[in-house]
Amino acid sequence: MLPGIILYNRRITVDTLRMGIAADDKFKARPGQFIMMRCSTTMDPLLRRPFSILSIRESETQRNFEILYRIVGTGTQRMADMKEGDKADFLGPFGTGFQIRDNCENWLIAGGIGVPPIYFLAEELKKMGEPKENVRIYFGSKTFEELYCIKDLEKIDYPLIISTDDSSYGESGFISNPLVKTLDEYLRAKKPMPVIYACGPDGLLQVLARTAELYDIEIQMSLETRMGCGLGICQGCAIKMKKGDSDFEYIRACVEGPVFDARRIVWL
Repeated sequence: MLPGIILYNRRITVDTLRMGIAADDKFKARPGQFIMMRCSTTMDPLLRRPFSILSIRESETQRNFEILYRIVGTGTQRMADMKEGDKADFLGPFGTGFQIRDNCENWLIAGGIGVPPIYFLAEELKKMGEPKENVRIYFGSKTFEELYCIKDLEKIDYPLIISTDDSSYGESGFISNPLVKTLDEYLRAKKPMPVIYACGPDGLLQVLARTAELYDIEIQMSLETRMGCGLGICQGCAIKMKKGDSDFEYIRACVEGPVFDARRIVWL
């Protein structure tokens, strides 16, 4: 695949940017997949960084896609200095992505910077013609400033439940609270349980994993984990997973994931 070209690299908060990349027409991705991006034109830093795909726009000759990233170290700081017209040296897409289920409600949950695969999935459900009554989006963050892409989610026009830890926008508290409240309502009414798709910080995902066990529902989680190669060679992204009733195994997030069934993950 040919290198991409940076279309824009917009700062949306003090430490968070939204980058648009033009790729060739062979680039195809599913919600939940990711790319491995070189952060500079030199070999420093040496390792590429993984970024979930936020959205894709297609034409006959090229596919433009977006990523969302926060400046957390040398690599992402170098990326923040990239300009329109610069080469985007990336590999991918990698990973399995979400497996969209038929004949059920699909609920999407995003926490903070974990919104990209959830937004991409919401767009895909809209393209598929999934009706509003079958989709809910839950989006939580520490504060209003970290409700990234909130206006884009509103434009998709699915029911959107928002919460912030500091009560600066939407409901007050963790986004898992309104989720559990609605699950309880479904349980009492004996309504079929939804399939849930989630991405966010470990704290949120651990709560959702316990929720999956309690309500015996499928929750597909896109894990935010460090990756060295993205190809499954270095095994630096191995995740401990349940195997049967009493055993466990390690599975590579970059190849077999990054999306996993919450009920299989062993939280350390």
